Formats: sequence, structure tokens, C-alpha cells
Amino acid sequence: SYYLNILLNKIGKNWHNPFKGKDVILKSIVYFEVDKNGNIYSVRVEEDSGNELYNETAMRAVIATKTLPALPEEFATDYLKVHLEFLTAQ
Repeated sequence: SYYLNILLNKIGKNWHNPFKGKDVILKSIVYFEVDKNGNIYSVRVEEDSGNELYNETAMRAVIATKTLPALPEEFATDYLKVHLEFLTAQ
């Protein structure tokens, strides 16, 4: 959906992959919630990559985004649960 594209673009602009261009394969999943007003909260590493620096930069990208546009009116609940995967290949 268009909202997911906005979310990915805003967070992607804040992500500085410390292993970009290196032959390292890491994956971290960051969990967070977005309320109806677009506020981001409950940010945590859900799946550890095994590298503390990598996990921290992924989490910081979400925290630095702070807010997103309000959830679409057709959204049925009061918040959106997000499980965002960060891959070194991206």
C-alpha cells in the first residue's frame, strides 16, 4: 500500500548501514507501533542480527523517524504493528 511505501522511504532515509558495500550478511528485525496520528513508539529489536552495531543502527533509523503521516482513515484499528526487516544487502 502507499502507506507502507511512505513508511519504508522515511525510515530508509534515516538508516546508515555500517556494512554497506562489505561482504557481510546480516539481518535484524525491528518491531514498533504506529498510532493513528503517526507517532512511532515501542521500538525494540525483535530479531538480533548477532552484531550490536548493526542492531543499534537499525533501531536508530526507526527512532530518528519519530513520526509518520496519520494512519489512513480506512485503517480498522488504533495502531499499526510493524516488523521491519533490515538486510545488509539493501
